[in-house]
Amino acid sequence: MLLRFPSFRAAARARVLLPALVTITGATAAAPAASALELGLQDDGVFLNQRIGQRTQAFDVAKTIGATHIRSIIYWDTIAGGQARQTTVPRRYRYDFRALDSLAAAADARGIKLQLVLTGRSPAYATADHRVGNFKPNPKLYAAWVKTVVSRYRGRGYRYSLWNEPNFVGWLKPLKAAPQLYRGIVSAGYRAAKQADLSAEILVAELASFSTPARSIAPLDFLRAMRCLVCTTLPADGFAYHPYDLTHEPGTVPRLKSQVTLGSLPRLFKALDQSHVFRPGLPVYLTEWGYATSGPRGVSPERQAAFTAQALRLAAAQPRIRQLMQYGLYTRPGTSFDTGIITTTGVPLPALKTLRERGEQEQDDTRSQGTCPGDVGGPGSVPARCAPPS
Repeated sequence: MLLRFPSFRAAARARVLLPALVTITGATAAAPAASALELGLQDDGVFLNQRIGQRTQAFDVAKTIGATHIRSIIYWDTIAGGQARQTTVPRRYRYDFRALDSLAAAADARGIKLQLVLTGRSPAYATADHRVGNFKPNPKLYAAWVKTVVSRYRGRGYRYSLWNEPNFVGWLKPLKAAPQLYRGIVSAGYRAAKQADLSAEILVAELASFSTPARSIAPLDFLRAMRCLVCTTLPADGFAYHPYDLTHEPGTVPRLKSQVTLGSLPRLFKALDQSHVFRPGLPVYLTEWGYATSGPRGVSPERQAAFTAQALRLAAAQPRIRQLMQYGLYTRPGTSFDTGIITTTGVPLPALKTLRERGEQEQDDTRSQGTCPGDVGGPGSVPARCAPPS
């Protein structure tokens, strides 16, 4: 993932950078104030594919930081398995759910909910060029797949997103047509998901924060391009967004007004409410976020921890923000997106302690209120009681 912002104005001089965390056992920045903000975690390498680290350890970490959801990118062609390269629609679908079923069982056993992003690469039979990829995917066929996935996990309280980063050419093409292509995806996908499980929460957009000529559209420009003057608003239960800015502290405001980071969230709220694409007041979920500690945009582990504390405070200060999702659990030195917070040998980075302290504060607060982190229920549900403090 490549992030390019044209320029940013400096943060206000009055802003005070939170103290950096020196070591995992040393002094830390003050824990962010407790709030109703959900904390989520994503690392498909360990949770879904089990190709890095240890999944048992990963779930233990998720519990200690108070993560309520594990997010995972679910590729349509991967689930389609051997049929993905067929150029004609199969008479009978043969899907491969083994990896996802394994993750679901592991998450359910620990009381953590899954947050699944249902996206392409699309099978060859579902694209306009009949190749595996994301060129004009067929909304009707996508909806059929969405319905199958949501039906399979009906009643488990999972959350689903319709596609990933449609404003980036790697995920949906041709780029010029992507906003209107995405309208079709949302319209068909939402209806299918609700038919499969009326109680499922369906998120839309999952927009990337960056813009690069010929490769990505700035998020607010993409939102405006989705507008249809003769159409009704698109259905959605929440709006998902990726407020990355790997090269500046979280409170920095981008100069380009069509971009949004943690420092400029009101821009997103205003654009959503005035878009005529989605209903006003739609809750917002920050479903990918993090700072790399290696590579050309890497910061020190101590700055990563300080920025993590700042991000939690900024997100919690906006009542409309429901979730902040840490992208990356295990570090991957030498890669282009090394945002992990623990090494594969189990050595935690300071940011992990920041999140753990925040999780402990959340547990203390919810115990006093009689509810547990991770309790998920529908309207009128009665959450379970937390164990009393030891």
